[in-house]
Amino acid sequence: KANPGFVDGRDGILMADVVLNKGENQCLIWEAFAKRGLGYSADQGDPLLRSDGKEAFDLPPTCARLGTDDLEANTVSIYPNPVKDLVYINSKDNVEKYEIIDVTGRVINSGSVK
Repeated sequence: KANPGFVDGRDGILMADVVLNKGENQCLIWEAFAKRGLGYSADQGDPLLRSDGKEAFDLPPTCARLGTDDLEANTVSIYPNPVKDLVYINSKDNVEKYEIIDVTGRVINSGSVK
């Protein structure tokens, strides 16, 4: 692309990870860019202008991590926090069913405890 901007560069690095590493480092790369204002919803605007870009510090939904801030009862512990791949849930009460929902509201896992 002629006249690439920072977002184009970010996207190129993310694509290189897909090609070379099957996307194994996507979330790590997104976190590094998001810290610096080149997150998921960043917009570079016209790469020839300095003033029309929009910084963003967010991650794509695929990299969202589970948090425990919204739990109402202290009878449940979820760790590690934030969660990426594996989550442990401890409860003083019997848990019969569970449902894990990502930040977009999509159910990513559900089941029964045996």
